[in-house]
Amino acid sequence: MTADPADEALAAQLSRIATEADPVPTLVLESAFAALSLRRLDAELARMVHDSEVDGMAGVRGPADDASGEIRMLAFEAPGLSISAQISTGATRSLLGQVAGAEVSGVFVQTPGSRLPAELSDGGVFRFENLPSGSLRLIIGTPSGEVVGDWITV
Repeated sequence: MTADPADEALAAQLSRIATEADPVPTLVLESAFAALSLRRLDAELARMVHDSEVDGMAGVRGPADDASGEIRMLAFEAPGLSISAQISTGATRSLLGQVAGAEVSGVFVQTPGSRLPAELSDGGVFRFENLPSGSLRLIIGTPSGEVVGDWITV
């Protein structure tokens, strides 16, 4: 069955009008891109078990915080390891965290457009400075493969 050219032209015009009048939000596009194009089928998934922004503790102030920023606490779990992290916001965004229960060969922050390595020290402690805003997730390298955390928005 062949579509009528007039119907196709009308559908194209309506699509253009809808796109101009109500465009898809950038965050939705970034999240969809991240979910579909950056899937890691061979990686172990780390499930988020705590997010202070969701669990009612958003805006927690602490000693590592500067006068204009806030700290967001996160925790992830996967078989054999746990990840604790805090994101500090202020003049810049930073992330400080620790992996427990597994040997760590590398820690990365993945955004829809890049993969950034962490400063990694003994005991599984890692740090990122100048985090970009938007969607990101942690990737933990272990001898048995990678563990990938849930996407979050900062």
